[in-house]
Amino acid sequence: MAATIDKDMLFNGNTATVTLNATGSEVVAVTFPKWVRLATGYGEDSGGSAAGWQFAYAGTDGAAQGADAFEVPSGAAYPIRLARDKDPSRAAVLYISGENNGLVRFHLEGGE
Repeated sequence: MAATIDKDMLFNGNTATVTLNATGSEVVAVTFPKWVRLATGYGEDSGGSAAGWQFAYAGTDGAAQGADAFEVPSGAAYPIRLARDKDPSRAAVLYISGENNGLVRFHLEGGE
């Protein structure tokens, strides 16, 4: 269930919503556009209430989230610098998981 954020997914030019897997522990690989340097994520459950979520810089789409994933608590908006293996021309990928059928809303920022 990989997701690629493109211009068709953006709301107000800099916000994107990614739906999580029905099995909350399964990872969704999210590819961000090259211009994004910072993605601030906020998790919600399927009913629209605040929910915790996890992210990692490495993983496999559809697999279980690894033990090295960072836990973002419910109600927190968390800024993430996107790793590009020292190549800014490359799109970055985050591996996210959380509440069953929940979502993560990302506010995207560019720049150096």
